[in-house]
Amino acid sequence: MVDLRSMLEVLHDPTANPAAAASTEVKCTTCYMCACRCGIRVHLRHGENGPEVRYIDGNPEHPLNQGV
Repeated sequence: MVDLRSMLEVLHDPTANPAAAASTEVKCTTCYMCACRCGIRVHLRHGENGPEVRYIDGNPEHPLNQGV
């Protein structure tokens, strides 16, 4: 039987190692939740089901908001 709770914890842990067949990538873009257009980094994992967003954080190299 599969323990769904432990699977969910791993899926939501951005520091967890990716699956063996997965690769990771970080895309820099801007947030569109408001008019400020803050810089963000989108951390992706490519696996069996295609790309998946792992987590999003501020981009410390963005000239306007420096990742805040």
